[in-house]
Amino acid sequence: MPVPLVCIPAMLADASLFDAQKDGLHGLADLLPLEPVAARSLEEMADAVIDQLSTPAVVMGVSMGAAVALEVALRAPEKVLGLVYVAMTAAAVSDRGQGEALITRVNAGDFSGAVADLLPLLVAPDRIGDEPLTRQIVRMANAVGPDRGVLQEMALLERPNRLDHCPQIRVPVLAVAGERDAIVRAAEVNATAARFPYARFEVLTACGHLPPIECPLAFNDLLRSWLARYAL
Repeated sequence: MPVPLVCIPAMLADASLFDAQKDGLHGLADLLPLEPVAARSLEEMADAVIDQLSTPAVVMGVSMGAAVALEVALRAPEKVLGLVYVAMTAAAVSDRGQGEALITRVNAGDFSGAVADLLPLLVAPDRIGDEPLTRQIVRMANAVGPDRGVLQEMALLERPNRLDHCPQIRVPVLAVAGERDAIVRAAEVNATAARFPYARFEVLTACGHLPPIECPLAFNDLLRSWLARYAL
């Protein structure tokens, strides 16, 4: 029987981030891709997700969405069958400069320019010329918009250090990193994975910060293997 799989998008992304997983996981998972969440804290975002969990589910998130997924698992463990986090570290932000600069620029009215400058950080270097991919990223960012984008960045800047809380999560965990992620390095994802009692860590080669759309086939293969192994 397919397992419910709640999907929380990254900052400046919407539910279409997970379009390739709908068909790719057919028969193994019933996807519930959520629309963008935005609040002044990750805890508030997590509470909004928890309110939508009518039945226990595997919770998956990418980047900011992964940080929210972790909060969901900590705040409502009875509702979480497993956790998939992509491009995330559970550590607090060590350098606020880039995030604060982004907020200042967006608040000054240059949302489009801020998104354009983010693109080289979001995808592997050899994919920056992939127009369908970059168009989708820009479209998702525009769907989220500057107001929600600023709220999301503010929440990320204030995220608590959860490394010491990870051992509390007693369900299977899949941690995925992009080998060419310029925002969250694979070593950081692995360092967080090591804190969970039941974690599997995987690196996707030639992939950046957004594996569900950058390398959907390889990402889906990982998910299928993990879901089947644990019979979730």
